[in-house]
Amino acid sequence: MADELKSERIQVLLSPSELKAIDDWGFSCRIRSRGEAIRQLVDIGLLSHKDHEVTKAALHLADVHSKILAPYLEVPGTFSNETLQELLDALDRMIGLQEKLNEDAPEIAGRIKARMDAALAEANEDGDAKP
Repeated sequence: MADELKSERIQVLLSPSELKAIDDWGFSCRIRSRGEAIRQLVDIGLLSHKDHEVTKAALHLADVHSKILAPYLEVPGTFSNETLQELLDALDRMIGLQEKLNEDAPEIAGRIKARMDAALAEANEDGDAKP
């Protein structure tokens, strides 16, 4: 997405305090334009959302596992093949979600870093960089 042409325009209404928070964040990160600051905040939000969804799924699976396991924990050797298969399937889903997060996170973090590096380099060229 970082190399894609920025051709889509959206209009968003913000409160003065929201706009100030975006501008302050952009300034603190040495981002030269409001649009770039908003794009980076969107990337950060999307990454955070993916992380949150994986965490929710993992917690749900842990809850399901504990409910499935609870009756069997008191009596050793009582797991049925069906129960074991349910546990393995749930674990596979959880591993798949974590792998997907691990695939996406470096890409998004790399895009954010590249944008910040470019903004810093541009600021240094123009002599606008703040110490």
